[in-house]
Parts: sequence; structure tokens; C-alpha cells
Amino acid sequence: MPRERMVGPVKSRNTYKLIVHREPGWWVIEIPELELVTQARRLGDVEKNAREAIASLLDVERASFDLEQDVQAPPSVLREMDEARALMDRAAILREEGADRIGQAVERLIKDFGLTMREAGKLLHLSHQRIAQLVERARRGTRV
Repeated sequence: MPRERMVGPVKSRNTYKLIVHREPGWWVIEIPELELVTQARRLGDVEKNAREAIASLLDVERASFDLEQDVQAPPSVLREMDEARALMDRAAILREEGADRIGQAVERLIKDFGLTMREAGKLLHLSHQRIAQLVERARRGTRV
């Protein structure tokens, strides 16, 4: 006959949210739920330091709760990253526009001036293979 086990209610573990941001020389660790702030020199030490501070405040074991980290970059760095991404997007558009123009110039050299692909390549300091790609691009109106 199978034995039945008596299982009591499962005690849930508390999860504390850590809001982590950088200040000169330190990572500041805020635990808003406990109105607690601590710090760490290295990002890798954030969890250990937060566990020590929480365990000490609540007088519990360090492993008796879970942590959820929200590491935030400085706003000035986020703005710089946004600006850099915008510049990279604009550069990609300009690069494509430049390739389109080269394709048009190559097409004119071949159609209007009667150059071969090799001659156009030599004149523009491009390989004849690249010239062929650009001609195909210009004919199809696609990007190569």
C-alpha cells in the first residue's frame, strides 16, 4: 500500500529588486522595497554585497531570498549611444547612395562612352568584377 506524504504549504521565497547604477568609483545598489542602499566596486560584486546587506537587515540567511537586478547605464551614455546609432544609420544610407551614384557613373561610361567593363574598372580604380556588380545593380535598381 503506497504511503501518503503530508506536505504543508509551500513557503514562497521573497524576491528583491536591485536597481543598480554607476557613480564615479562605485556601483550604487538600491533595494527600494527595503529602503536600503549599499554599494560595490565591481559589477560582479553587486549580488554578494546586496545579499549581505539584506541578510544583515532582515537577520536571515543570504541564500533565503532571490534577487532581480536592473542594471542601468548612465543617462549621458545612453544619449551618446543613441546619437552614435543615428550617425551609423545615416552613414549606411549615405554609403548606399554613394554606391548608387557609382553605379550610375559606371553605366554612363559603358553606355554613353562605349567603355568595356575592364576599361571602366581601370579608369575608376575598381576591379572589373566590381564593375560588373555595379552594372547589374544599376540595371536591376537593386543594392549589391
